[in-house]
Amino acid sequence: MEFGEAGVKLVAVSVESVAQNRKLAVDLNLNFPILSDSDLSLIRELGMIHEGAGPGGIDIARPGTFIVDRRERLAWMDTTDLLRHRPDPEEVLAEARKLVNR
Repeated sequence: MEFGEAGVKLVAVSVESVAQNRKLAVDLNLNFPILSDSDLSLIRELGMIHEGAGPGGIDIARPGTFIVDRRERLAWMDTTDLLRHRPDPEEVLAEARKLVNR
């Protein structure tokens, strides 16, 4: 079962500009949108600010993966301070399957 078959819609959120995100999506041939949060408002609301970790000590986003259920409630999350860490897609898909089977 792939994400779409599990009823999951993928969306990325980045601090980069809309133009930078669009280029990245094209360059990587992504089949999901990358939303721009250049003012860090959503990232701040989620508690995902990595204070002073960016170039010149600017605040950046910590990596995070979230599953929001059909009722728009946070159902699962994986967060870290390690910029290169991402959960295995199979792990995320397994969590999504649990929601489908509820």
